[in-house]
Amino acid sequence: QSGTTGINTLRIYSPTKQALDQDPEGTFIRRWVPELARVPLPALAQPWMMSLAQQEEAGCIIGQDYPAPIVDEKAAAKAAKDVMYGLRGHASTRREADQIQDRHGSRKSGLPQTGLGARGTPPKAGAKRTPRGASKVPKAPKSPKVPDTQLDLFGMPNLSASDDDPR
Repeated sequence: QSGTTGINTLRIYSPTKQALDQDPEGTFIRRWVPELARVPLPALAQPWMMSLAQQEEAGCIIGQDYPAPIVDEKAAAKAAKDVMYGLRGHASTRREADQIQDRHGSRKSGLPQTGLGARGTPPKAGAKRTPRGASKVPKAPKSPKVPDTQLDLFGMPNLSASDDDPR
């Protein structure tokens, strides 16, 4: 979400929704959670919702082969949001948010446009303007090219892959 939402946006992700959205065929879950490999796709994101007969058929008894949920996802998310939104009402939180906005906020939100000085005035003739923050953030070094055969499901280098790995 970095750089794509407002800096003060509260995000609490639902693991169930993320599983449905990001792994719609269950490929990742089935690979990395072998206990769920035989769970039918419609129940894969919430295997604890299966009937006992479905659990037995899938060879995955909840509480025995795979843990039962330890929190109610919706209730926990609501409680966390209530606390976080409550904190936003405090004056100290507002001051801190304003400081973050002043330092890192979008120019679209009232900060001077590129090419204008700190007070919204054009720079002096001949003056070189360094973009805000450019001198503070060095460019990241280019990472070496990794052959596609050595990348995992997320396109990250597969640390277990060796040079002689036939994948």
